[in-house]
Amino acid sequence: MPVSWRVSQEVVFLEGNGQATLDEWMSAVDGSLASGDYRPGMGVVQDWRRTKAIPGAKVIRLRIDVLVERARAGGVKRWAIVVAGEARWELVITGDTYGGGTTDERLNGRSSVEFRVFNGLLLYFTQLVSYRCAIHELRIGIDNPAPARLIALPPCDPRNPVGIPGGFDVTLKVPVNTRSAFVKIVYTDGSVSEVRQFRR
Repeated sequence: MPVSWRVSQEVVFLEGNGQATLDEWMSAVDGSLASGDYRPGMGVVQDWRRTKAIPGAKVIRLRIDVLVERARAGGVKRWAIVVAGEARWELVITGDTYGGGTTDERLNGRSSVEFRVFNGLLLYFTQLVSYRCAIHELRIGIDNPAPARLIALPPCDPRNPVGIPGGFDVTLKVPVNTRSAFVKIVYTDGSVSEVRQFRR
């Protein structure tokens, strides 16, 4: 199959060899979003590591336009593209607008971590786990602007750099009265992010 898909750990993964037609590509997109395992709000990661030739700008533009239409209808907010083993670019869709950015910009974006109420209050950091191959160290602070808690991320798997190992918990249980989480990232190249605050 030119494009395959699966849903794992609240992320939809699409993989193709670069030879897929637009119809084949969209068939995989539609199939994944119609799956019973998909829920609105999940992110999507498109794996282009096996792609030998990236489509031209006109084709990419067409695919983005169709993708945005499908994403809005399906409740997708974030769509990352993986090239040569790293997440290189991401599409973010908000209301009637959308825009893209590089991995480091998106790792520090508004939805890198999210609070959700489920048997108490949980802090999800799924996106950061998916991008762990770019992260050397991740620290999180709960209502503490000096993040001190070191999060042990799974090892980077070069064969599946954005896949999350089964059984790995992408949440932290936090006090129900928590107001903010603070995140600091040290990247594999030694650069350090600013401390970012994520409010409930």
